[in-house]
Amino acid sequence: MPRKKPPIVFEKEKIIEAVSDIGTPSIAAQNRKINAVGKVGAEKITCTIHGKTLVINPENFYMSNPGSIWKGLSHGKIPVCKECIRKMYQTYLFQNNQSIEQAVFLTCRRLDIKFDLQVCQGAITRANGIGLDVWGWYMQQTGSLKQNTEPNSFDDSDNIEKQGSIQDKYDEIQSSSKFDANDKRNKKDIIKKLGYNPFEMSGLPESQLKNLYAGLVSYIEDDDICSDHYKINTIINVLSTNNQIAQLDIYIGLLSTSLADWGDNLTQLSALTTQKTKLSASLTTTYKENKWLSEDTSAKARLAGLFKKYREYGFTEVETNYFSGLIAPAVKTVFDLSHQSIIENINFGDAEMNEVFRLQRELITNKDREIASLHDEKVDLARELVDYKTKNAVIDNG
Repeated sequence: MPRKKPPIVFEKEKIIEAVSDIGTPSIAAQNRKINAVGKVGAEKITCTIHGKTLVINPENFYMSNPGSIWKGLSHGKIPVCKECIRKMYQTYLFQNNQSIEQAVFLTCRRLDIKFDLQVCQGAITRANGIGLDVWGWYMQQTGSLKQNTEPNSFDDSDNIEKQGSIQDKYDEIQSSSKFDANDKRNKKDIIKKLGYNPFEMSGLPESQLKNLYAGLVSYIEDDDICSDHYKINTIINVLSTNNQIAQLDIYIGLLSTSLADWGDNLTQLSALTTQKTKLSASLTTTYKENKWLSEDTSAKARLAGLFKKYREYGFTEVETNYFSGLIAPAVKTVFDLSHQSIIENINFGDAEMNEVFRLQRELITNKDREIASLHDEKVDLARELVDYKTKNAVIDNG
């Protein structure tokens, strides 16, 4: 008598096969049977976005929440396929300047899904910050939470739009700080001294660049620093880190002042405060490793720095007195002592190299003094020429 084929029983998305005494079919065989039956008799949904009919299974559709607008659908699914939702999320992501939180928020609003800021930030972490992967992680984490079985909808979401208004306030603060003539002069002086603009590729707005230029220009009058690429890069790194901390302070201040939103902002405040702490620790380490940063490196307290500041305020005669000051006996004594200190404190571990360095320092010092003398003579001649022209003009008019 021929063996009867085991019956197949349908139960929603699962196929239960009654196993006879011939043994359990392989997983591959079961999958083939599921797909085959699905194509013929499984329950299907028409995606409301692209209009095609797909089999109801976890690969095609998300479960809906009993408190959402989809609660009346007997199949318990969101009637938009996962592929269309993925494209929807990507569109929001690119339309909102890669703001992941905003993209997830808008996608949840479109589908009447509760937006949970903490879950979203957890999904960003799981996706390693890769925006395109965040939505899948968000839905996976949301599905594992108790909230998915409790009635809720987008109306129960964390309010990210209030944070958007804070971003508007931050942007307003940035735009209120204008790049003026003094900032342009600082930028020009830096490029002239270094030969390039170290902040050109930073992508920062002018409201932040002006502070970076103002900070760096106070160092570039020191020729020893300008000729040392390590020191310049260290200073640029310190200035950039200080700028990041300053921006975090602004944002933290805006979030903290809105007491009504304190609960909604708490997660973001915590993240920003943690980031600020890390940057401050990095800055402290940099200062410890580079003690010269906290010593007499700022040209603001130096002769050249003071002259530059006076010239900016229109005291043109400072330019003249600058070169006269360089060859004054008292200044010469200071320079000689500085030169001697440099030679005594630098040791290359080789007597011949030390001697070469000493000779080079003396040659540079002597040449600098000669240049200052020539400039001083040039200034004296210019003064005599002005006096001569002034006297002749008086005689001609008389």
